[in-house]
Amino acid sequence: MPEMSGIEVCRQLRADPQTRRVRILVVSGVDVREVLEESMAAGADDFIAKPIDKLELMVRVRSLLRVRDIPDNDQRLEAYAGHVQRLRRR
Repeated sequence: MPEMSGIEVCRQLRADPQTRRVRILVVSGVDVREVLEESMAAGADDFIAKPIDKLELMVRVRSLLRVRDIPDNDQRLEAYAGHVQRLRRR
């Protein structure tokens, strides 16, 4: 992104009360642990590295949509992790 990094966009979305609860899935061409950690610290809900596996992307988006209305972070994380595990077993 030419003007601002995706991580900065993530921080701004989390700082604004109107966009704070938007689910954020970071898609990056850099599969480096540091970028993953920085994305999560900025408030991202999930991270996927390029090249994107279409099935994995669909699973992650579907899971984020299912848990979007759970207000508590710990409960949302637990529900999301459980949902992803169930879908991967299929």
